[in-house]
Amino acid sequence: REREVGDSVLDERYIVAKSKSLVWAKFQDYSSGELKILDTYLSRINPKKPESSLVTFTKKEYAELMGLDADIRTGQLKQYTGGLLSNVVTIDLPEKGYVQYPLFSEAKCYRDDKTGQVTIEVDCNPKLKDAFFDIARNGYVRYQLKNIISLKSQYSVRLYPKLKDRPFGWTVSLEELREMLGATAA
Repeated sequence: REREVGDSVLDERYIVAKSKSLVWAKFQDYSSGELKILDTYLSRINPKKPESSLVTFTKKEYAELMGLDADIRTGQLKQYTGGLLSNVVTIDLPEKGYVQYPLFSEAKCYRDDKTGQVTIEVDCNPKLKDAFFDIARNGYVRYQLKNIISLKSQYSVRLYPKLKDRPFGWTVSLEELREMLGATAA
């Protein structure tokens, strides 16, 4: 979807379509801000068109999503975009094991010549194209981006799509829930 100047990240038009493999994946090392970047990314791609994989954020939007001061310096941006590239997601392979990948293959930060704004571009890892773009085959969960942006904790950001996937609830032990959310530290 093309964004227009003045569009808000909280605009109701932004719908996240998240594959069930990403809903149930393990994101232990991701901050709430990084998980919000993932959902914003998902709200801006067309999940039926892999060629839409490159997504652009302004520095202001990125700072808002990460819960940072809008005057964030380039060095800090490098640290945060580096986190997006270095953290891995673990996707279970039923009855076989698991596979781990970084979600994104590239993060670029530059001053846009047309707008004069500092711009951040991210592109998904090509090895995860099915998780991003082949959502009809494996199922997916849809929700408005604005519903997740206000969540503060990485655990609530991880739990929300799981609850959307199980609207009538499910039974899970506290220990299993902690493991699922990566909340296992003593």
